[in-house]
Amino acid sequence: MSDLSANDISLYACIFFVVFVIIVILIIMLRKKVVVASLAIATDKDHYKREETVNITGDLNVEGEPEEGQEVQIKITKPGDGEEIDLTATTDSEGKFATEWPIPSDAEGGVYTLEVTCLGIKASRTFTLSRMII
Repeated sequence: MSDLSANDISLYACIFFVVFVIIVILIIMLRKKVVVASLAIATDKDHYKREETVNITGDLNVEGEPEEGQEVQIKITKPGDGEEIDLTATTDSEGKFATEWPIPSDAEGGVYTLEVTCLGIKASRTFTLSRMII
């Protein structure tokens, strides 16, 4: 078995250091940043009648700041058959979005579910459509 010279030890130390630095860099590059985002949704009322309009509003914030220019997917699920109505809206400079859904005269009464999705985040709420036809 041969003895290691000082040059050999220095070479191994340099190789070890370079490998260590590469591993640290890879860990930093592969580490995912956790982004804190919030999505809120609201309607102007909780209860509606046929032929009224549901005004849908909300806001999107990322890291506590308004997020501009993001497309928000809005899905309204009808009671009974579960048919879905798809809408979209885009956030403004304050992170706010708005759209509306005119309720048809022949819409089924009951509880409707409103769900919004943006940046992988979901928020939902419900509203009620009167069962009585007036």
